[in-house]
Amino acid sequence: MKYLYENAVDRDVINVVQFGLGPIGINTAKTAMTKDMVKMVGAVDIDPAIAGKDLSEVVGFSDNLGITVVDNIQKVFNETKVDVVLHTTSSFIADTFDQFRTIMEGGANVISSTEELLFPDLKNPEKAKELDAVARANNVTCLGTGVNPGFVMDTFVLCMTSMCNRVEHVYAEREVDAATRRGPLQKKVGAGLTVEEFRALRDAGKLGHIGMMESVAFVAKGLGWQLDNIEETLEPMVA
Repeated sequence: MKYLYENAVDRDVINVVQFGLGPIGINTAKTAMTKDMVKMVGAVDIDPAIAGKDLSEVVGFSDNLGITVVDNIQKVFNETKVDVVLHTTSSFIADTFDQFRTIMEGGANVISSTEELLFPDLKNPEKAKELDAVARANNVTCLGTGVNPGFVMDTFVLCMTSMCNRVEHVYAEREVDAATRRGPLQKKVGAGLTVEEFRALRDAGKLGHIGMMESVAFVAKGLGWQLDNIEETLEPMVA
């Protein structure tokens, strides 16, 4: 297999590492490698069933890429220059903060699917300040983005309202059949649980589609609105 980046001008190539190789990470890596400005130079995952394998085996390519998945990104930094890390591990800043710090202190930019990172000030204001300070100190960036949150219910809304003289309200609705989605998402939204199990995990803050409140805060800031509060409800839908 010949990748487009092999024909790219060296000075324009972006050296990229994939950090996290679950379903989202695998698809992110595969997509990145179709871009003519991207050169995949490393991959990271702490799962012992994945670490040590060639990235080609993990993502399903027939050709050996010569990129061994490691369990610590510092191993990649020690061997090659990294421009951007595509980060797809956890929804919560509390779980990913140290990962972001290590990446940025290694001199690389972060693009992450961590939902809370879309608007980190909302639930993690102190950690947001720390991340900002680390990014500035190392002259790199730390971006939280994705399909949702990150585009369909926030960025897209701001793009569509940019042509309006005045916006009085915003209504966005998304309906998803979890039964057709990847396993980790089904687990995150509580598909298949009893009502009692669902409510117990909800009350412990371990369930739900993370990022909805961040999208609201993101849209409000983009529109220049000062919100009094943001309310979120979460109830099980029983078949």
